[in-house]
Amino acid sequence: MPSGVAALFRAVITGTDFEPSNRMLEDLTEEQASFVIEGAPYSIAKLVAHLCWWQDLSLERLEGKGGLQKFSMDEQWPEAPYGRWKDLVRHYLDGESRALAFAETIDLDALAPTGETNETVLQRLVLHNIYHLGQIALLRQVRGLWPVAGGDDLW
Repeated sequence: MPSGVAALFRAVITGTDFEPSNRMLEDLTEEQASFVIEGAPYSIAKLVAHLCWWQDLSLERLEGKGGLQKFSMDEQWPEAPYGRWKDLVRHYLDGESRALAFAETIDLDALAPTGETNETVLQRLVLHNIYHLGQIALLRQVRGLWPVAGGDDLW
């Protein structure tokens, strides 16, 4: 039987209760994704770069690498290189699929190098992704980039 955390990743990927993650990102142009709204701390592209950084760290932990470390805000919030938006989106979506594969196959009770269970690492990752995808939805709405291509305005 699939785990609850796998169901959460599937919900994000397929859009069970909200727009699927790929539709939230793939229809944006580089210019739209890189624009910083006045008063906002970052662009959608910078949010996705942060999502990739955090997701990569979590996946490494699930692979048995790394450990409990502290990272500076600059490390956790890398710049989104202009001209690489589509690559950044693909990196995020590929990582999301890898996380789902881990959630479906890994021993959830085994300990990651951080001392947490694999399930806890996956739960934190999916919650982190959902949190920032919600910010992306809000930034899109404020910019008039809603609904997403192929979506509707229903929640």
